[in-house]
Amino acid sequence: MNEHTREELIEKLFQNRCTEEDLKKLIQMIQHSSRPPDQRTMERLWDEVKDYPRLQDSISKSILAAVLNRIEVKPEEETGFAKPGRSGILPYKYLAIAASLLILLASAVWIFSTRNSMDVIETAFGEQRSLQLSDGSRVRLNANSTVKYPPNWVDDQDRQIWLEGEAFFEVEKKPESQQKFHVITRDVIVEVLGTTFNVNTQEDQTTVYLEEGKVQLFLPTLDSTIEMDEGDLVIYSQSDGHITHRQREMADIHTSWKDGVLTFRGAPLIEVVNRVEDIYGVTIEVRNMEDHTREINFPLPVNDLETAISVLDKTVTGLTIRRESEVYVIE
Repeated sequence: MNEHTREELIEKLFQNRCTEEDLKKLIQMIQHSSRPPDQRTMERLWDEVKDYPRLQDSISKSILAAVLNRIEVKPEEETGFAKPGRSGILPYKYLAIAASLLILLASAVWIFSTRNSMDVIETAFGEQRSLQLSDGSRVRLNANSTVKYPPNWVDDQDRQIWLEGEAFFEVEKKPESQQKFHVITRDVIVEVLGTTFNVNTQEDQTTVYLEEGKVQLFLPTLDSTIEMDEGDLVIYSQSDGHITHRQREMADIHTSWKDGVLTFRGAPLIEVVNRVEDIYGVTIEVRNMEDHTREINFPLPVNDLETAISVLDKTVTGLTIRRESEVYVIE
């Protein structure tokens, strides 16, 4: 591929005429070229790459931030393709670093496929679904959740699946190809070779519980990783940067939902209420703030709202639940 071909592809990029093959060729040329693209091309290429397939803005921005944070620009150097409030052009050497890192991250996280080739599976409130992926891995999808993934993976590609909501994964090992399996959420990327674990992105955080095996979490915003062992629980939200890492957690508290039951041990009432809201799509109001910390130690069903409300009403001592229009009130 010569320089003329490269310029033709860049022109097609700005004219929105790049096919999937064109984009692959351009990225390969940039990857092997001694001359990185200019700032404008880098910005346009970034916008195009993050659409294969389209990710949530929070994910693409986090990974872009990780790229930029690795470029050690001195305070007096002004950059355009960088942090808010700055203007100008990145020096040649920083464009080269940014280009190589972009390619590295793009190849590790995204699959270059057509925009319409992703399988999308969604569950309604109160609904669960079981899936078997093309590699033999199994996914149990909880209520009010969505997964997106390509219908097939090839042996030289890592396996990626995008999750919004909650799912339990049983990942098929690939000892010959050593293909990794990535679960991508708005906050973290879970990387495994073969194991069983639970991921929950409901609320403003991602919670990962490892039942069996070993996984590694990549936190794009912090540009850091966390190694997890069996029984570990990690809770992370990029909005506040807070990380909770607990060990030797009981499995049923985090995975019993797939068997039709939510298990609680010493959980505050407000946490129980939030779980019921997420699964059933209802609104529950605990009128007295002092009651938010009341401990709950009993199970609730995940597929029968009225039974769940009835059990909650009968077992929270001294409180009653009533319905006011579309809201359940606890007081």
